[in-house]
Amino acid sequence: MRHLYNPLVPVSIFLVLLVSCGEWFLPPLEVVSIAAEQNVQIVFSASPSPESIKKAFTMTEDSQTLSGDFSFNGKKVIFSPVNGIRINREYTITLSTVAEDQKGNSLLKEYIYRFNTKDTTGAPYIVSITPANESNIITQPEKITIVFSKWKMAEPIQLACTGILFMGKAGMILR
Repeated sequence: MRHLYNPLVPVSIFLVLLVSCGEWFLPPLEVVSIAAEQNVQIVFSASPSPESIKKAFTMTEDSQTLSGDFSFNGKKVIFSPVNGIRINREYTITLSTVAEDQKGNSLLKEYIYRFNTKDTTGAPYIVSITPANESNIITQPEKITIVFSKWKMAEPIQLACTGILFMGKAGMILR
């Protein structure tokens, strides 16, 4: 019996392994962390290709695309918008799958990061009241709780005329 050697068999097996286990041999590029203060700092799982990052990156301020400067240092990319990051704005950072590392591995899916710099110190509002508004109360409740969205006072206050003592995020009527 004669055995014929087919040189394509080992190549075929290698290609099947490469396709099915490709991420193990050639891990995809990943965003490890992102931070935004005066500029945007993105840390990748591998050193990114500057050209591909410039093509893949967009940053918007209130839906308007921003221009700026890139700097690259190992796995870190820094984007500095021309006007900086301003207060009372909504920002979106998008990295498309065009982003690649130095070896040509790309992001597996688009990466989107949203943040805003809006002032969140507006007036508090009532979140809940216990007992509920318009409840039929048969006996005097042990306590009445009012929960606010936030609390701005550093010290508890007591309104002597009504007997209300506000503390922390909840207020209680005490008698």
